[in-house]
Amino acid sequence: MRVATILLSKNNEYLTYEGKLPERPSHDKELLASLVSTQLTVSEKGYSTLPPSIQKLCIVSEDYKMPITIPEIANSELLIISRSKTDTAGGKVFRLDNFILLLKDRKVELWISIQ
Repeated sequence: MRVATILLSKNNEYLTYEGKLPERPSHDKELLASLVSTQLTVSEKGYSTLPPSIQKLCIVSEDYKMPITIPEIANSELLIISRSKTDTAGGKVFRLDNFILLLKDRKVELWISIQ
């Protein structure tokens, strides 16, 4: 099962109109590091987008286990969303049309693919 995580604003934006990530909650980077270190392999394209501290935890493979890029995340089977507390407007929206919400709490949301 491919499990992905993504940081989204309250409006489901993964990038602000300025091209930046939404404000990160304190648990988000640790969550990403934990998932990468257990799933180990990422795509070359995904690896290039990760910060150096996370790159040290993973291996590049064509048969990646951890989705990192937006198209990879969109095709994951289980999606863990960390929500930013900020509202953004005019940024790039991540569409959740192919997912169903399973669980929502203060820190994360779990979504499962319906594809």
